[in-house]
Amino acid sequence: MKIKKVIGYSLSSTYGDGNVFGQPEGVKSIGLVEVHTDNGLIGVGETYTGVYVPELLEPVVKSIESLIVGRNPLEIEDVYNSMEIPFVSMNGFVRSIIGAIEIALWDIKGQVEEKPIYELLSDTYTNDFGVYASGGSVSFSTDDIKGDVDKILSQGFNSYKMRVGVKDWKEEEKEWEEQDFSVDDDSVELLCELKDNNLREVLQKINKEFYDKEIV
Repeated sequence: MKIKKVIGYSLSSTYGDGNVFGQPEGVKSIGLVEVHTDNGLIGVGETYTGVYVPELLEPVVKSIESLIVGRNPLEIEDVYNSMEIPFVSMNGFVRSIIGAIEIALWDIKGQVEEKPIYELLSDTYTNDFGVYASGGSVSFSTDDIKGDVDKILSQGFNSYKMRVGVKDWKEEEKEWEEQDFSVDDDSVELLCELKDNNLREVLQKINKEFYDKEIV
C-alpha cells in the first residue's frame, strides 16, 4: 500500500455574532487533511492552521505531498521524518499541518488493523476522564463572559476555560473577576488560556489578584 495523494481544505461557517478573534471574514473555520492510498483507504486529520490562515492550508499541503507520495502509510515514523523541511517545519502552522498528516496516517493504520487509534497508541486506556467547556473568547466583553459562564454551567459542565492576554490588563482583570464571581461552587474549575507575548506577566497578575498559588 502506498500514499497516492494528500488533500488539504478548510470548512467555514458563521459563528455567534461574528465577533471571532483573529479569524478572517468573521467565520469559524477548521482545517482538514486527507491522505489517500492506492487501495482506496482515506485517513483524515485536523490542523489548527485552518482556524486562522485557512487560505494557506491547501498550498502547504500540496508542497508536503511531494515529499510523501509513494511511501507506505503504515510506516508512520518514516513518513513523518520525510516531511522535515529545513528552517520552516520545526514549529508554527507548517508543523501543525504535518501533525494533521500524521493523524491521518494513524487513521489509516486503525482502519487496516480495525482498531481505534487509542488502542494503537497504548494497551492501557480509561473511560474515566474529565472534560471542560472552551469559551471566553478574548473578544468577549465582561457581559459576554458572564453570559457564557452561565450558559456553560447550565449545560452540566464543571470546568470552564476562558482566554486572556490580548486586551489591556485592567480590562482582562475585570473579565476574570466577572468569571470568578459568576461561580460560587467550589467544585467548578476555572481554566485560563493565555494569548500574548507577555503571557507569564499576565498569568502572574491573575494569580496574585485571585489565587495566590504556585504557577506551574
